[in-house]
Amino acid sequence: MKLMKHVVAVAAVALLAILAAVLVVRRTPSLHTEEAVRIAVDAYVYGYPLVTFDMARRQQTNVAVPDGEHAPVGQMIKMRSYPAVDNHCCAAPNADTLYTMVWLDVGAEPWVFSIPDKSLDLYIQTSSPGPENEVNWLPAPASGPFNLTVRNYGPTEAVLDGTYKLPPVRKVQ
Repeated sequence: MKLMKHVVAVAAVALLAILAAVLVVRRTPSLHTEEAVRIAVDAYVYGYPLVTFDMARRQQTNVAVPDGEHAPVGQMIKMRSYPAVDNHCCAAPNADTLYTMVWLDVGAEPWVFSIPDKSLDLYIQTSSPGPENEVNWLPAPASGPFNLTVRNYGPTEAVLDGTYKLPPVRKVQ
């Protein structure tokens, strides 16, 4: 059922891109077929990732309580095993990657991702946190959800056995 919804969404984006190209060609006699095809390709290339990303967000956050692969907006998802074949956490999950991620709604207020020993603070917000903190600023959209994915390269034993605790993401007060 989920795959069918995905296929329908992709088909809808492709159909809209083709329809847009046809309408542009009809209304602009000087537009050549090659230009119409380029417009359709651009609509697909830039539109398809937005659709799949939003579908992943909806699938991952459509729960009231976090579990091993899902969490509400603003709560961490810690996948302690590799994604299953039918897991749709991302467009193409890596078979050798353990994922920890969170979808944040940064429309109302900024969030700060802090390392406990204060070695690093990342500011995830729409506006600059000030010149002294801009080096650690991750600009975020002004509204709607925002996905924060943490990837651990060369994981230690604590990451592999699930005892590592990722530092919390907290709202700035």
